[in-house]
Amino acid sequence: MTSSNDINYINAPNYLKQKVGSGGIPPKLIEDAQKVIENNEVDFTPYTQNFLDFISATIDKALKSKFRTHDHVTEMIYPVMQLKAHGGMFRQPLISEIAASALSFLENIYVLDDDALDVIKAHYNALKPILENRIRGLGGKEGQILVKELHNVCQRYYTKYDISPDEY
Repeated sequence: MTSSNDINYINAPNYLKQKVGSGGIPPKLIEDAQKVIENNEVDFTPYTQNFLDFISATIDKALKSKFRTHDHVTEMIYPVMQLKAHGGMFRQPLISEIAASALSFLENIYVLDDDALDVIKAHYNALKPILENRIRGLGGKEGQILVKELHNVCQRYYTKYDISPDEY
């Protein structure tokens, strides 16, 4: 047994803190960044279309595949995640919310069986007209009903296949 006199404490230098310092981000910098986001006029449509095209291609690939694997699920996660992340940045929070629902679903399943493909296609079919019609904001009452119904579709899938989903 050792006594407290035998213990030697070593305080390692924190090189990262030495390089960047301590403290936070100045509030003015945060305000300026928020203004840039709010005044952003970049057209997100071409980016969104690329992500939707990738999702569509992955759906087609899964439908044609004799054996569906987890790879089909993971291939779809990246474009859906991009839609979720960029939707808010480019003032299309409805796209972001629908993508969040799809992403949560993809993170809770292992294989794109026929029913899972139907759930993903429902999300895709909801996103496509939002993009085509350049709907901004949350889409009003109808947009929120749409998000709720897509969430309910996922819940029915989880119930049918006895999955306990992680909530988003």
